[in-house]
Amino acid sequence: MNSNSELLLTAILQEYSSLRAEVTKLVDRQYPIVYWGISSVAVIVAVIVNGWDNLTRRPLILLFLFFFILPAFVTGYVITWSHIILKIASLGSYLYLVERKIANVCLGPQAGRSETVKEMPVAWEHRLWETGGHQFLLRSYRTVKWVLAAILLLANLLGTSLAVHYFKQAFGFNGLSILVVGSIMFFYALWILVWKALFRHISAAINSADLETRRFLSG
Repeated sequence: MNSNSELLLTAILQEYSSLRAEVTKLVDRQYPIVYWGISSVAVIVAVIVNGWDNLTRRPLILLFLFFFILPAFVTGYVITWSHIILKIASLGSYLYLVERKIANVCLGPQAGRSETVKEMPVAWEHRLWETGGHQFLLRSYRTVKWVLAAILLLANLLGTSLAVHYFKQAFGFNGLSILVVGSIMFFYALWILVWKALFRHISAAINSADLETRRFLSG
């Protein structure tokens, strides 16, 4: 290996080391976000339960909590989580290609794609791809997607049942009831659109991050 190759390898290894450390930090950051997300939702639910008697005397506040505050709060945490997941996906895809650069410098460009993971000097991302570990992000994506859908649906169903209870008793079925039904339908449509748009964006970003790697594998 000549001096130019050694300098190139040193530069690539430094980049690889810093990026891998960044991925590790991002993975570790997921756990506090999940913890604080669950804790915050639990606090909101506890406040609702403890203040139920007062809130029932102010039904509009109670409905606002179920139709907007709680769904918006949970969705905000999912958006924060998605930024981390997408950065991990992007860095992981790039590290895969960096490992190929390291293999080409150490083993020669003629090695191409023929070398196995065991033969490669550095093969963290390759090992993840070989064992299916890269599917972890997709599994996490699907889990969070349907957990959020369940939370949004539950919050809106609770809000709907409360709205029917309070406004039927107070006003019967009249023009105000129609307005209430229209408002309920608006919040259902709002959160369905937010949910679909959010996870369409996350899915497209994950696929985009893997696109270059998949092109390499199929090339």
